[in-house]
Amino acid sequence: MALAPPASINMIGSAMHEHPLPSSSPLSIEPITMRVPDACRFTGISRSTLYLLIARGEVEVIKLGSATLVLTESLRQLIERHRNAASSLNTNKDPIAPG
Repeated sequence: MALAPPASINMIGSAMHEHPLPSSSPLSIEPITMRVPDACRFTGISRSTLYLLIARGEVEVIKLGSATLVLTESLRQLIERHRNAASSLNTNKDPIAPG
């Protein structure tokens, strides 16, 4: 008769999946690559937008067999570029004078 794992192990496993450990944790491991659906969830963009970014060379991918793997660092750089662009747009605007 097989024994079921203790409930605490199941909860820890699912909690780690739903809520990753902080990057300062020695147990956290960031993947080097991720599949397209995961990359979409990671960034919050649609699949079609991700493929447009790939086609424009803004996101780097590799093909491994039939799998398309998106480089995690490439996604981080994309977000940082857009974050910096948005930040510079906000700082270049003239403040609105009070009425």
